[in-house]
Amino acid sequence: DETSPWTETMKQILTAMIDRGIALEVNTAGLRRTEKTTYPTPAVIELFGSLGGELVTVGSDTHRDPWVFYGLDLASDLLRSKGFSRAFRFSCRKALSYPL
Repeated sequence: DETSPWTETMKQILTAMIDRGIALEVNTAGLRRTEKTTYPTPAVIELFGSLGGELVTVGSDTHRDPWVFYGLDLASDLLRSKGFSRAFRFSCRKALSYPL
């Protein structure tokens, strides 16, 4: 749980993101690596939501087969389990939501 050693610092960073309208990217690259977790971890995602964060994006950091779109369904499931009902994509710097 990467929130435990730096709880107050994490809260300050995530609160600043929320206040400034900065989205939290849930990246699935770690699911195909040794760590087998998203970046950030589920604990950070949960903290973000508990602080009122809503702007989340989902990415896989992959650019070629066989990893294109890897783990996006798992990231959607994780976000739903943490209370999120939608994610966002950006077009011309405008946040556009879609259901998870």
